[in-house]
Amino acid sequence: MTFRVSLRTQRITMIVLFTMFIFSISLSFGYFTSGTVLGDSSSQQSSLTLGSWTQAPEGIDAYSPTTGYGTGDLVWFEGNFWIYKGNYSYGQDPTVENGWTYLNDLNWYPSIIYQANEVVYYNGIVFQTTGYTDGDDPMLGAPWQSMMNNQVQWITGQAVTLNETVYHNGQLWMYHDYYTTSEPGTTAGWGVVGNLTYSSSFVYNTGDVTYYNGTYYLATGYAKNKAPNKKNSPFVVLDTPAWSSSIPSGTTHVFYSGLLYEALTTNIGTLQSTTPGSSAAYGVWHAINTQTWQQYNTYTVDDLVMYNGDVYMLDNASNSTVIPGSAGNSWDLMNNMEYDPYSTYANGEFAVVNGVVYEVVNASNANTHAPGTYADAWNRLSGYEWYWFNNYEVGDILYHADGVYIALTASTNIEPGVSGSASYWGLYNENA
Repeated sequence: MTFRVSLRTQRITMIVLFTMFIFSISLSFGYFTSGTVLGDSSSQQSSLTLGSWTQAPEGIDAYSPTTGYGTGDLVWFEGNFWIYKGNYSYGQDPTVENGWTYLNDLNWYPSIIYQANEVVYYNGIVFQTTGYTDGDDPMLGAPWQSMMNNQVQWITGQAVTLNETVYHNGQLWMYHDYYTTSEPGTTAGWGVVGNLTYSSSFVYNTGDVTYYNGTYYLATGYAKNKAPNKKNSPFVVLDTPAWSSSIPSGTTHVFYSGLLYEALTTNIGTLQSTTPGSSAAYGVWHAINTQTWQQYNTYTVDDLVMYNGDVYMLDNASNSTVIPGSAGNSWDLMNNMEYDPYSTYANGEFAVVNGVVYEVVNASNANTHAPGTYADAWNRLSGYEWYWFNNYEVGDILYHADGVYIALTASTNIEPGVSGSASYWGLYNENA
């Protein structure tokens, strides 16, 4: 027997089945996005939607337009976890323009108020506030400070004093006067490291070498605005012969392969028998007219060099001959925040992996394990999920297993919401 079903009946049946399917789905809050993690690398606010429903997960209240909110209040709104950064909000949906951000969104927004010690990731640099700030661009300095190691990369408005060295626009610059906040290269007191050309704006002291009108000079005392060829100038002509096995006794500087080398010993026999730049030249000759790493120069801890377009600082003087960026316990990468497995990190320092910001919480472990691979080493700061490798402090808040939790006790690797975790984690809205 053949049954014929009308088109209208088919449509009704499909609607009923689809409706039954929808109501059979449990309210799971697992991710079903493209995998974008908020705050990873975009300079704009990312969307990490945990569903299209409006019901809040356990432990947090949904946003209400009839509720007043103050600084630090947390709500669930349109599938995301928001924190209020303003002073008071009523009837204004959570948006960046209204003073809200996702929890732990480390992008900087000019419309957001930041309090002391807050961290943002902006223009490839991690910044931290030294006080209250409302709309101040981190690149312009206070009340923001760069968390780049030792602030090697110059930041707008940064104060620099005599003989300080900074990295700017691909080069190392030294300031040769007493104080400035000017951009490297824009005022006369700045000089590129390795450029020995004389400047009347530079402060020179005993032992400094300069090049003036085709001749090298050596400073025998303090000098500023006293050209080397002027009467009573504290400069003497410096002999700079080409190196050979017959350089004369008393030679202190030589040229070899385009570099000016300074003698580190007075033993003329050693100087005559040691080729500058060779492995034997370590502790004998030191190239001074370059900022590029020279393998057999004699460097001291905290010296800065350029190598393959990056700037490195010496961490261990005994390993200065190690190629920068090739092995640990030698040179530290300084001019960007990207994680470098060969750099040595200290507690409280930061590194970035694929746009995600991490902070060192245990330097011993951090220097032997990459961020996100080992517990009690690095804390992930970007994102509001539970991360098994993070160390958590009392008051930390996160989302995990369909709930929003607050840390009741400091812990490492204790998962919220599982058996035995009740003394470590509680639902936020019951313990805040």
